[in-house]
Amino acid sequence: MNRFSAKDCCRFSGRTVAVGEKVYFNWSGSGFEFEFEGTFAAAEFLTDDLPNENERTYIGVYVDGCAYLQARFPIDKTSGIYTLAENLPYGKHTVKVIRDTEMWYGKVAVTDILTENPPEAPRYQPKMKIEFIGDSITCGYGSICSNASPEFLTSEESFAETYASKAAKMLGADISVIAASGSGFYHDYGCSTKNLIPELYLYRDKLLGGVRGEEPQKHDFENDPCDVVVIKLGQNDGQYCRGADLPEGEFTPETDKQRRLEFTKAASEFFAAIKRLRKNAPVILIFESDMLLKNEVKSAAKSVYPDIELLEIMPKRPYEGVGANGHYSVYTHTRLAGLLCERIKRIC
Repeated sequence: MNRFSAKDCCRFSGRTVAVGEKVYFNWSGSGFEFEFEGTFAAAEFLTDDLPNENERTYIGVYVDGCAYLQARFPIDKTSGIYTLAENLPYGKHTVKVIRDTEMWYGKVAVTDILTENPPEAPRYQPKMKIEFIGDSITCGYGSICSNASPEFLTSEESFAETYASKAAKMLGADISVIAASGSGFYHDYGCSTKNLIPELYLYRDKLLGGVRGEEPQKHDFENDPCDVVVIKLGQNDGQYCRGADLPEGEFTPETDKQRRLEFTKAASEFFAAIKRLRKNAPVILIFESDMLLKNEVKSAAKSVYPDIELLEIMPKRPYEGVGANGHYSVYTHTRLAGLLCERIKRIC
């Protein structure tokens, strides 16, 4: 088996960061793809921080364009070689690797590809590129959990089973995902304002810089265009806007009004930033019909994008089941993927 530099022979997708021969891919759905001739392929991965076994990064592998993952495994050592595909019929094959869990848990890089013959970046080009901006739903939190488990486990999170991943496959699209569980426009689920999506959005990978003690790189939007932006954000802001941080009895109608106004202002500012950075790319805003801040997020979006595409969806349905902590099941993600595909086809 021969070693080849991943940086030289792969096509990377999503926001990645190259550090010497290492290429970090820490956002959900980010990763790399290569073609090779042979029967076996592996890759060397490393991590700067190895979390406990309940919070480890999971890697997903597609082989020869298969619609579902054909391998999924955790990164369980600081550096190691992991098999991506084996016992294939001898010939030309394509391997696509994605990060199947979210950016909060483990920073992972690829260094080398191991194959019998030199691999190379695929020649075909995706039909379009979609940028997804979101929170835990877009990350796939609890999507492959078999019950409403209250404990977060990365083993039960799969970006491959999200509406974003499914819609992209249906459309033959490349994707870039900026999503983090608990995050929002204005406050996160814990009522904090630290490292919210509007701030993280400006960087290639702000948190990686923090782990490595380096200055994080600003994202180059000019050289990373997209055809459409899909936003599903604002659910977690509801915690602060309903007074979850205040002692019982201190949340008043005046507090409610003020916080909703502040949320609308923060959301409007982020929509304005997207318009400035993404220029003419159309934007689709997704929200549930029972979302606490539905009217406010719609108002914020329309103040910047008068013709924005609004995709209002019904809440989870009983027959769809539920993921961990009340998140979407695979069936709910599939329903939303279908609705999103219809909308994107209509505007692109």
